[in-house]
Formats: sequence, C-alpha cells, structure tokens
Amino acid sequence: MGFLLMVPRNKYIERYIEPEVKFGKWLVESVGEKGAFDRILVVPICSEKESFPTMVESVSKAASRHSLQVLVVLVVNHRKEAPHWMQSNNHEFLLEWNRKLQGVQVHDTEEAFFGFYKSLRILVVDRATSGREFPPKQGVGLARKIGCDIAYYLWEAKKSIAPFAFTSDGDATLPLDYFMGFNWRELEHLKVSAVTFPFEHVELSSMSQDEVRAMHAYDYYLRYYQAGLKVSGSPYAYQNIGSTISFSLPFYGKVRGFPKKEAGEDFYFLNKLRKLGPIVEKKGEPIKLQGRPSTRVPFGTGKSIINIASELSKGGDYHVYHPYVFEVLKVLIEQTDLYCLHLNYQEFLKGCHVALEKKKLACCDFQYFKIEHLEQIISDMGLKDFLLNKFDAHQNFVQKKYQFMVWFDSFKTLKFVHELRYHFFPSVPINAAVELYSPNLLG
Repeated sequence: MGFLLMVPRNKYIERYIEPEVKFGKWLVESVGEKGAFDRILVVPICSEKESFPTMVESVSKAASRHSLQVLVVLVVNHRKEAPHWMQSNNHEFLLEWNRKLQGVQVHDTEEAFFGFYKSLRILVVDRATSGREFPPKQGVGLARKIGCDIAYYLWEAKKSIAPFAFTSDGDATLPLDYFMGFNWRELEHLKVSAVTFPFEHVELSSMSQDEVRAMHAYDYYLRYYQAGLKVSGSPYAYQNIGSTISFSLPFYGKVRGFPKKEAGEDFYFLNKLRKLGPIVEKKGEPIKLQGRPSTRVPFGTGKSIINIASELSKGGDYHVYHPYVFEVLKVLIEQTDLYCLHLNYQEFLKGCHVALEKKKLACCDFQYFKIEHLEQIISDMGLKDFLLNKFDAHQNFVQKKYQFMVWFDSFKTLKFVHELRYHFFPSVPINAAVELYSPNLLG
C-alpha cells in the first residue's frame, strides 16, 4: 500500500484500512479535487433507488445553504446471495447515477466513479456488480467501514477540514442545519468521540395501519430504553442508530473503524467510541427516517417493524422492558461508584442490600427482588471476579470509575437488563409502560 505514504503512517492505515481507500487517493491525485472538503458524509446504499433522490436533495440543500463543499461517499452493496430484486435495484441505481452526475470520471478499475450533483461532490463505490459483492454475513457494517475509511484517509491527508465525519442512510432526510452547529475546538477539548442527531420516524403511504402502529411502538421503545439508561446513571445512554451519527476521525482510527457486521455495527462502533470519550446529542431539527418494513438486515428498525406489526395484527401487545430493571441497574451503578472509594466488596453488597430493601421491587414470583438475586447475576456475569481480582486498586477514584465503565460497557449493560427481564421482571405491554411508567423515565 505504498500509495498511502502521502499521509502520516499509523497502525490503522497500515494494518486495518480497507483496500477501497485507494479511491480517496484517486480523488486527490487524479480527479483534481485539490482543496479540502468542508464535510464528508458516508452513505451505504442497498436497494435505495426510490428513496435516495429525496435524501440527496436534503444533503444538497443543507450544503448549499451554508456554502459548504461536501463530499458524499456512496457505497452501493449487497451480498452475492442477495435476492434478485435487491441486486436489480442496486444495478439500476449505479446506472442511473452514472448518468445523473455531471463531469463523471471513472476509476481505472471501474470499481468507482466520481461526479457532481448540484453543489455536491459524489464518489460512488461499486460493491454490487458481479464479482464485487460482499462475502456472506457482511453488509452495512462493511459498507460504512469502506466509506468511513476513505473519509479517514482524506482527513489524514489534510483534505478534510472538519475533524468529524458524518454517516447516514439512503432513506434519511437531513435537516437544513445538519452540517452546522458544531464547535470543533470545544468538541476536541472535551474529547467528544461522537455526536448523535435527533430523529423521528415517518410513515410511508404504502404502510398498513399495523405497520404504522408498529413504527410508533418501536420509536417509543428506542427512546424509552435510552431514558431508562439515563435515569440509571449509565454512561451509555445514547441512541445507536447508524443514520444519525457523526464521529471523531482521530478516535475512528483508534477503534479500528466500523465493525464488519451485517447489522448492529452502529451499536458496537459507538460502544467502542464511548470508552474513549463522551457521546453527546446535537440540538436542532431531527433527521427524518423512513419507518419502512425491511428484511435487508437480520435486525434493526425494518425487521422490528415487521415483527411488531405481525404481533399487533394478531391482537397481541408490543412489550418493553419493565421499568424495575432500570431501578436495579441504578442501584448497581451507584453502589459501584461507592466501591471505587472504599474497595470493600462486603460493603458494596451491603449498600446494594439497603438500597433494594428501600425500593421493594416486586418480582414475577410475588416476592421482592433481593440482594441474593443481584449477587447471582453479578457473579454469573463476571462482575464479582472483576471487582475482587482484576480491579486496579492503586488508581484514583476517577480512574477506577473509568475501569468499571470500560468493563461494564453497553453490551454488558444490555446483558444485565436481559438477565433481569428473563429471571425477575418480565417485559410489560407498551400501553402499560406509557400510562404507568413513562412519566418517571420520559417526563
């Protein structure tokens, strides 16, 4: 990869960056993009021919309103075993945008092309043509990684002014203030690793009544879970939606980019970034996301809407976590903070016991949730072993809290919540959560 010598050598570029980074170098050396881009936006494209025109118009308006030079990196992709309709949609997308872009230039390998659309520069990476498809069990995660690796390379090459890159989806509509409202110096001073955008799901005319209800139910669940984590004092209380993320490019290399997963790449990516710095939510107008049913990925918004709509159509209810799981999580986090001060495991258990006795949280077996129950969970999860045998007692309080935060991350937090749900606090119908519990979380 000798062509990368023009940028500072670092471990990520030398070992982990995707081969498609060559298209970033091509932009700089051959296409004639001599200046630096004000913003870089990465968009995975998979069966988005119908929705992308609305998306790209919103990007163009947001860029031109503030006279920004924006590069949009599109990664058109599917797996070799993708259904025929998906492959056809992607192939038509490539042909259509090759015609639509002005001043089109094609890379020597024909694996990418570049052109102009209104005020935008658009680079299209082709991972959909026969022979270029993704391998099995890879999808949107690899697509984001390819595009964001190009953004990372351009930033290292001093071709990106902003130290943050943006990523969204082909069915999103961006607000006019999408690229603005950032104080880069302040974000870097606070060591912010990522920024998430407000969002709202919007229905499509083709959706059934059950699908619309399912979309609103899933949207509520996303906000409900985040609010529950926030009330609990969890540092992982943010939304994990790939279409609503802006991230620090310096930190991007440190976490080795997006995971190459077919779904959930946003969850794991932000989980890694949060361990390096805070994740904050941007103020302003929301990104509008199509709440469409979809089977493109094994889980996420589209698949959840299908599953929820199916349950609703049978007269069933959509269930969300019982609020008591967040009460128990709050006890654990608060008492672990105290453990970081006195480093006494028995005092830690005693503090949990006293807090739980005060709360008197009724379980499904008609008894209160007790310290023995919590002990069993934290032992099974490995937290007891971590606190007693792997905790560095020689660090100061802040460093100790950081140790716990890194260990008890977003994934382990979710696992803890699931243990509580499975054994003690079954999920409750969403209507019950709205009527009885939401004021404590969302109000």
